[in-house]
Amino acid sequence: MDKSGENFVAVYDLVVTPLSLGAEHLGDITAKLVSQNTTIPTKKPQSFSTAAEG
Repeated sequence: MDKSGENFVAVYDLVVTPLSLGAEHLGDITAKLVSQNTTIPTKKPQSFSTAAEG
């Protein structure tokens, strides 16, 4: 309570991703990079490489 007798409540506005986000690799396999309802910005280190046939 402050000096004027009023109460204050802290309110936070969080931005989240509504979907899971991923990258397709090895044909039809998808690597999930960001899970649903994760606050953004976010970090998830993961290494990917390119490959060429022939």
